[in-house]
Amino acid sequence: MREWIVRGVAAGSPSPRRAAALAIAASFASACTTDSTPTYQADVRPIFEQRCQSCHQPGGIGTFDITYDAAAWADGPPAWAQQAALSVAAGEMPPWMPSQDCHAIQDSRALTTEQRDTVAAWAAANFPAGDESDYVSPAPIEHPMLDRRDAWGDPDLVLASPDPYTPVVSRPDDYRCIVVDHDFTEGTWIRGLEVAPEEAEIVHHLILYAFDASEAASLTQLDAADPEPGYACPGNPTATTVLAWAPGQVGEFLPEGIGRYVDAGTKLVMQIHYNTLGRTQDEVPGDRTATRIWLYPAGETPTQAVLQIPFPNMDIRIPAGEPNAAQENTLNLQPLFGNAPIEVPIIGVMGHMHQLGRAISLDMQRTGQDEACLLDIPEWNFSWQQSYFFPEDQWAQVGSDTTLRMTCRFDNSAANQPVVNGEQLTPRDVTWGEGTLDEMCLTYAVALVSPALLSAIGDIGAVGGGGPAAADCEPGQTSGCCGDGVCDGPETVDNCAADCG
Repeated sequence: MREWIVRGVAAGSPSPRRAAALAIAASFASACTTDSTPTYQADVRPIFEQRCQSCHQPGGIGTFDITYDAAAWADGPPAWAQQAALSVAAGEMPPWMPSQDCHAIQDSRALTTEQRDTVAAWAAANFPAGDESDYVSPAPIEHPMLDRRDAWGDPDLVLASPDPYTPVVSRPDDYRCIVVDHDFTEGTWIRGLEVAPEEAEIVHHLILYAFDASEAASLTQLDAADPEPGYACPGNPTATTVLAWAPGQVGEFLPEGIGRYVDAGTKLVMQIHYNTLGRTQDEVPGDRTATRIWLYPAGETPTQAVLQIPFPNMDIRIPAGEPNAAQENTLNLQPLFGNAPIEVPIIGVMGHMHQLGRAISLDMQRTGQDEACLLDIPEWNFSWQQSYFFPEDQWAQVGSDTTLRMTCRFDNSAANQPVVNGEQLTPRDVTWGEGTLDEMCLTYAVALVSPALLSAIGDIGAVGGGGPAAADCEPGQTSGCCGDGVCDGPETVDNCAADCG
C-alpha cells in the first residue's frame, strides 16, 4: 500500500494485478491443507531466499525482513507472510516490470508462473510452515556479469560524496544529485559499472548521468550553493544516462572487447532517490552510496564501443482527466547509420517516464521482417526503473533499414494525481518536461559499434562527449582509416562510417 499512498491512488480502483491479489486474500479464511499443499519450508522458503531476500533482510531496502527465524514461526506464520503473498500475487514483488512475453532479459528477478502459483497455493492454505527438515537451500543464480567483475578484481575508481548526505524526512522521496569528484583528463574506456549503496534501507534507486565539459562549471556552482553534499534534483537532468540502478540489480560488466567511452572533461553525477517514509529524522542515517568503475588499461582500446541511442517523444500531450492517453512515435535509424549495409547488435534497453506513466513499449521493424518486441512494461512503476540487458545469444540486430516504434500510455485521471505537501493535485494538461510533475516518454537502445563508427556518429554515442579520436589516416586515404580491420570496400576518412560501419 505504500506506493498507493505516496502517489495518492488509495482512493482509486486497484490495478488488475492488485484485484487478483485481493481475490486470493479472500480465500485465506476458507483455507484447508492437503498432502499436496505447498509448505513454507519445502516450497516457498527457497523461492523467497533466492528471489526476495537480497532486499528483504536486515539493513535492506525491503520494508520487512523475511530471513528465516524459527521463533518467529512458533505461534503461526509471521505478520509479513500475508503481505508477501499479496505482493507476489499482484505482480509487484519481486520488482520486475518487463513482460516475459517480449524479449529475453538477462538477470531477470521475475518469478516463473510455477513459482507464483506455488506462493498462491501456500497463501490459500493459510501459510502452512511444514517441517524444517524438508528445506533445501536454493541453487545460486548464475551471473555471467558478476563472474567477469570477480575476475577483474578491485575497481579502478570508487566515486562517492566526500561527506555523508542525510535525507530529509519532510520529503519522503528525496532526490539528491552528487557531483562526483573525479576529473577525466583524457578519453577513457569503461568496461564495468556497479552501484554500492551504503545505507541500503533508504537508497531506492540511482541514475548515473554524464555531463560534458561545458557544463562542469554550472554543476560546481549548484553543488557549492547547497550547504549539504550535492544539491536537490527532483527532476531529470538534460544529460546522458549512463546507468539506471535499482536494488537487486546486477551492475554492468561488459564482455571482453566492449567498452563505454568517456570523453575528456566529462563530469559524472549520481542522482540518488532516498525513501524515508515512516521514519523520524533521528532514524535516518547519513549515506555515502558509491559508484564503482572498472577501466580498460591505459592504451588498450576495445574492439566494440557502446552506442546509447536516445529515442524521446518530446511532443507528448496528456489531456487533464484522461485515464489512458496513448502517445506513439517512430525513429528511423537510417540517418544515424547512413546507407551502409551494416548490422549493429542491440544489447540492452531502458525506458523512462514519470509519475503519470502507465505503460511503455519499444518495438523494432526491419525491411522484410516481422516486427519484434524489445521492451514491454505493461505496468510502469517510476520507483523501479532500471537498465535491462539481453543475453549475449539473443542480442537484436538493427541497421539502416530499421525503424523503432515507441508507445507510452499515461493515466492523468483525478485518482492518479501525485500528492504534494499532503494534498492530491488537480489534473492538468501535461507535456514533456524535466520536472517530476512534467512527463517524459523516452527509451534508450544500447548498441555496439566499432570505435571508429562511434567517433563518426559523434555526440549521440559517447558518454559526455563526441567519441574517441578518429583513427590516424589522411583525407582521401582508401585503406585502413576505419581502423576496424573489417571493411572490404573503399573507405575514406571523409565517409568512414557510411563505407565501413
